[in-house]
Amino acid sequence: MNTGFDGLVSGLDTSAIVDALLEVYKGPMVKMQEKVDTQEDLQTHLSEFMGLLGDLQTTVEALDSENDFWAVKAASSQDAVSVDAGAGAIAGSHTVEVAQLATSHSVISVTGFAARDTGVIQGGTYTLTYGDDEVDTIEINSLNDTLDEFVAAINEKATGVTAYVLDNGVTDDPERYKVVLAGHDTGAANTVSLALTTPGLPVGTTPTFEDLVAAQDAEISLDGATIHSASNTLINVMPGVTLTLTDETTTAARVTITTDTTTMTDRIQDFVDAYNEVMDYLSVQTVYDADANIRGAFVGESSVRAVGLGIQWAIAGQYGTDALYSSLSSIGITTNYEDGTLEFDTTTFLEALNDDPSAVSGLFTNTESMSASLLAQLDVYLDTETGTLVQRSDTIEETIERYNENIADFQDRVDAYEERLYEQFTNMEIILSGLQTTQTTLDYLFPSNTSDDT
Repeated sequence: MNTGFDGLVSGLDTSAIVDALLEVYKGPMVKMQEKVDTQEDLQTHLSEFMGLLGDLQTTVEALDSENDFWAVKAASSQDAVSVDAGAGAIAGSHTVEVAQLATSHSVISVTGFAARDTGVIQGGTYTLTYGDDEVDTIEINSLNDTLDEFVAAINEKATGVTAYVLDNGVTDDPERYKVVLAGHDTGAANTVSLALTTPGLPVGTTPTFEDLVAAQDAEISLDGATIHSASNTLINVMPGVTLTLTDETTTAARVTITTDTTTMTDRIQDFVDAYNEVMDYLSVQTVYDADANIRGAFVGESSVRAVGLGIQWAIAGQYGTDALYSSLSSIGITTNYEDGTLEFDTTTFLEALNDDPSAVSGLFTNTESMSASLLAQLDVYLDTETGTLVQRSDTIEETIERYNENIADFQDRVDAYEERLYEQFTNMEIILSGLQTTQTTLDYLFPSNTSDDT
């Protein structure tokens, strides 16, 4: 912005004149900015609408397979066995007996030591073996042959094993300190061993080890069948069921898996709520009332208005071959025709589910189901490459960018025009100043002969 100066000679308010001329000149740019604002508002509302459609898509995907639709819950009669049931779990009752827990292997040095900070360990190369595959080598010499240094050297190299010095607390015990090696993983295969494979100078003691805690697998009886596991968490011992063992049992624990109708109805309510949010948003943003000066962001947006018709079509369709339960309305999901929203009657749904569970689940899970139809319809709008709303959003963004480029170009013209105006007014003031100087000179050279005498 050229600061300029007001008319020092002419007395004109130059800044005000220039500002007024610029306002007129910037008219086209103002109109372009208004279009940018309109497009940005549309883009914001379109982004919000696509987000609501994405939420709806998520709730449908939470119902579109047998594993997703049939929610289950699980309980155990004993704390020694906890149970979790997920997708694919089958309702039923089972007995579980825990004969033994899985344990991790730990060994302790046979010989103890009187001190932990003086050189007592035989030098050389020690080989640490853990499980079937993990082998590490530890080098010991006169620089790291105390118990503490020996343990530190093991921990620096070992994978899956932790070494530490066990202190029995008896001050005058010549075997007060022993080395313990503890494996991290449970299971009979995860054994720990340490041996001197390449001796150095024959100074100090070579530690040998014996079991502190034996490595073993968990063993359970499930409905009379024996099962072994390297872990105390048994995944998919039955479809979709995870058992976690914390103790051995003296009597059989009863594990029960039941259909979780509360979760099922909650998921359907989530779907209904998400659908209604889409329809409510669409209703508000497509309103046009000239008398009340109300114009929704989606007025004139045919690609957006088509969404409501598309998803309503999917919701209202007939699916499956069961004459009694072939539509959402037959299982308690009905349409309010005043505003297009849905209402969910859980009592009707649970009665239908109890009467014919296969037919009810099929409305959501079959290959030709409401879920399949609605998801296909949503994909028409939201696919990242071909979705109609995605493409419309890209077009709006391109329009905004184009307008902004034109505005930037026009601003350059405005700046140049402003510069010319100030230059012209400045030149005018210079000319007027010169004329004023000439006038003063002429007045001096040719003074007026007018006399005041009478």
